[in-house]
Amino acid sequence: MASTDRTTGELVAKTGVFMHHVTESTDDLAAALDAYGTDGDAFTSAVDRLVAVESACDSTLHDLRRTVASEIDPSFSGAYLQKKDLLELFTHVDRIPTGLERFAHQLRAMAPVLSAEQLASFAAMTDHISAAVRTLTEAISGFVERLVEGGDRDDPAETVARVAERESACDQLKYDAVAAAFEEGATPRTLMVRELFVCLDGAMNAVEDAADHLLFASGTTLP
Repeated sequence: MASTDRTTGELVAKTGVFMHHVTESTDDLAAALDAYGTDGDAFTSAVDRLVAVESACDSTLHDLRRTVASEIDPSFSGAYLQKKDLLELFTHVDRIPTGLERFAHQLRAMAPVLSAEQLASFAAMTDHISAAVRTLTEAISGFVERLVEGGDRDDPAETVARVAERESACDQLKYDAVAAAFEEGATPRTLMVRELFVCLDGAMNAVEDAADHLLFASGTTLP
């Protein structure tokens, strides 16, 4: 029993670390955008932190996969019987910092001149992503704890609905910003701006995909 307690305790702890790193990635992107075009050193430092956090997410995900796939004792029916769901859920979550890192790399590589309105739109989208991630990671931590310890948790349907609202807001920001950018025509700069908005929106889509999978996984959780 001690070995089982240790393993399931590690699952909860590693899940918490993973969720923390994912949340950190949104904070780092917000800092990068805040410094973009005004403080090159601060921008570079924030992007570097985001890259490091994304690597930490990959490392933690590797540990979680090992714990879930080979170390959970069959006597813990919830976590054991939902191994596949957990692995898929964690994989979906890992796509969030990966998407944020991709956007940051593209922004640094392209280095377009952005208007105040465009920067504000990127910052607003990042705020929505950050809020959605916090909602999602809290729900996932609760879901994992329930698998291990039992007991009632919040209905994930509420989490999915809140994330969906943030995703819709991001979509609208993207559409409005791209439409405004193309008022000056299809120039190389506007094409870069459009690509950046689409890329950042992809990270928000990853949050929604993870929330949808949480709902699916929760639907198969044993009472």
